[in-house]
Amino acid sequence: FRPPERSQTYIEIVPGISSVSAVPAYAGVPLTNRSNRTYEVVSVGDATINWSEHSSADTLVLLSAVARIGEVATGLVEAGWSADTPVAMTRVGTTTDQATVVSTLATIAKDASAAGMTSPAITVVGAVVGMRDALSWFETKPLFGWRVLVPRTKEQAAGLSARLRSYGAVS
Repeated sequence: FRPPERSQTYIEIVPGISSVSAVPAYAGVPLTNRSNRTYEVVSVGDATINWSEHSSADTLVLLSAVARIGEVATGLVEAGWSADTPVAMTRVGTTTDQATVVSTLATIAKDASAAGMTSPAITVVGAVVGMRDALSWFETKPLFGWRVLVPRTKEQAAGLSARLRSYGAVS
């Protein structure tokens, strides 16, 4: 590595994991499994989407769908998806404020509203959502989301703070 000269611009590319796969993983929802091998990512936003174009996918990952989830669910059912298809919507994934609502296409709009779901959120539609009970690891930590004050000096608190974080606490 050679530092750039003053007249040069230095850019560093840091590889990362996309929220498309990271957020469902933290919610305990795989995108594929042995019987559901394909997934499609759809950015909902303000777009007009022909949901029948996505009827062959085993799993859908929806971006920016919170505000339009009722319309999306209706469109998917009209395109041939069963109203009983499982749906998981995860808000602020991979943070200690993460929250997931599990529902079906028939009731996701009502359930997301009742849970106060807001953007940013990733929504997964498909049978893989049913694996959440077995695979959920982040939100089920015993102290998940608890804010714990450790009244010690920085040096004294390090070990206890690390242990609290391993149980999901914020220290």
